[in-house]
Amino acid sequence: IIDGLRAQGFDTHLHIIGGVDNEPYFEKVKERANSREYIKLEGYMERSELINMIEKHKYGIHGRPKEHFGIGIAEMVAGGIIPFVPNGGGQVEIVNNRSELQYETVDQAIQKIKRVVRDRELQRDLREDLERKSEEYSVEKFQNRVSNLINDLDKDGSIN
Repeated sequence: IIDGLRAQGFDTHLHIIGGVDNEPYFEKVKERANSREYIKLEGYMERSELINMIEKHKYGIHGRPKEHFGIGIAEMVAGGIIPFVPNGGGQVEIVNNRSELQYETVDQAIQKIKRVVRDRELQRDLREDLERKSEEYSVEKFQNRVSNLINDLDKDGSIN
């Protein structure tokens, strides 16, 4: 995706954040990243480093199709990043099922990213929509849900 954007004149780069449990896959990713000066394999980051990285960027890409939830996407959205995600899995819910942010193929991802990057009004609309959606995953919302569940417990421990 990044190669395609750069080939079309977009001066962009990629930070790959997180670890890879599969060693052969990790080596493949590392080899590809090392062959491009505009891709940096960051690995795991301390929380403060991750927040700093998110605050410095406008867009993100998630490459794992059909992920169950997509905490990385939730973190990007909470930090104001517009993420592009494979169409399928839990990450589509985090981007509020916005078709502008979902892709099936590399070419489709490139076209959707180009459209969003070139349209400031669409960016504003997406950010507002994603901000509202991200409130569903806030710490406060989670704490309220847990408190409500606890308050609903019967004496015998079942939930009403």
